[in-house]
Amino acid sequence: MKSKKYLIIILSLIVLCVVGTVARRIYEMGPRLDSVSAFNNKRVTVGVPKGYIFEERVDELLPNAVVKVFETREEVYKALESGEINGAVDDEPIIRARMRGVERLNKIDGLVESSDYSFIFPIDERGKELRDQYTEYVQKLKSSGELESLDNKWFGNDTDNKVSEEFSDLPDTNGSITVAYSDSEVPFAYKSRDKIVGYEIDILIGFCREYGYKPNMVQTSFSQVLAGVSGKRFDVGIGAITISDKRAKAMYFGEPDYSGGIAICTMQREAEKHGGFLFAIKDDFHDAFVEGNRLRIFAGGIIATLLMVLAAVLAGTPMGVIIFLLSQRGNLLVRGLSTLLAWLIHGIPAIMIIMSLYYSYYENVYFGGFVAAAIGFVFVFGEEVYRLIRRNAMKIGDGEFVRDLRVDNITPSEFFQYLTIKSGEDVVEDYREAIIRLVKMTSVVGYISVQDMTKVFNNIRT
Repeated sequence: MKSKKYLIIILSLIVLCVVGTVARRIYEMGPRLDSVSAFNNKRVTVGVPKGYIFEERVDELLPNAVVKVFETREEVYKALESGEINGAVDDEPIIRARMRGVERLNKIDGLVESSDYSFIFPIDERGKELRDQYTEYVQKLKSSGELESLDNKWFGNDTDNKVSEEFSDLPDTNGSITVAYSDSEVPFAYKSRDKIVGYEIDILIGFCREYGYKPNMVQTSFSQVLAGVSGKRFDVGIGAITISDKRAKAMYFGEPDYSGGIAICTMQREAEKHGGFLFAIKDDFHDAFVEGNRLRIFAGGIIATLLMVLAAVLAGTPMGVIIFLLSQRGNLLVRGLSTLLAWLIHGIPAIMIIMSLYYSYYENVYFGGFVAAAIGFVFVFGEEVYRLIRRNAMKIGDGEFVRDLRVDNITPSEFFQYLTIKSGEDVVEDYREAIIRLVKMTSVVGYISVQDMTKVFNNIRT
């Protein structure tokens, strides 16, 4: 009967662990992130690189999403890979370029917002001239089909043709132009093997050859490309620059060279890729308990619990007997102090008793969390033994049995022998239930709370 009861307790704990894992997984999965609208949710976090238009557009179009800003694109995608964010907001063509060869990256269907991309020029006479020439050139590329060929070259899956011409052989019959670019705008403008390459680099080279310009390339951040052109420090700015009404007040835009928009990229988890929800639970268990070495911690917790229970039962049982005898057979002062001690232990939460023990001797005797917890539970269990003896004894003869002990009509050994006979299963059952409660209490308060609480209090003391 006893073994069956313990088996039920163990099975219940296992069921609670499984239910908790499933519940956590369901909570973490949250809404299905299979559409752009699904990201308009307070439980969803999206990452955006600093200095781009994305934060502003997400705030307006997906107002419920939590937006986290990172310094660079690379930091955004690292956060996505680690699970820190649910999605990365970026230009659709750049997401497509990143997806090449990265199986786990997934672009959500649809766009946050459609948009066009173009070169930018300062608002002055020189900028207007360059803008008009650029517009004329891009329109020529569109009508001839060359722009479509460039699209296939840089946005297709063929990785062998991703090279651009050299700048050295370009003529300078009409002088030079200063071109600002950010090398993180793959595949529009970036560095590969120390060479500047990309979709818009090819357009730039063709434009310079067509109109006789020698480009002086200046690598900088995306935000400085915008600031430098609007401040007239650069003649041209390139690199997946989205056309917007707000930006058009500070710079000229030429003919759009690419039509795309703002999209969202997610990271497909291994669990989702291999088998959905059930595999995800298995994957969580492996990561948490096997890979994270938490099985050892879990086993250590069980051993710590059993040791605390053993110490509490072996030392707490005689302590409870002694407190009861002193409360009945001692002089007036001893009886009062014994009853007061039992009352105090009963009224103070176990964690506070343990903390008091831990810090009462902290300066000169190191108890440690485990030892303090074990001693604390000796007190707690001892007080419970005191109460179960008193409760069962008071049932016999409406309290006459206890009074006989108090006035020396019977000896302590006779008292406990008669109590066992008279109460029978009641005392044994109460004692067993007290041990079960102790196991439950030590596993939570003794092993988990003590470890955390001592760290917290030590930090406060520091």
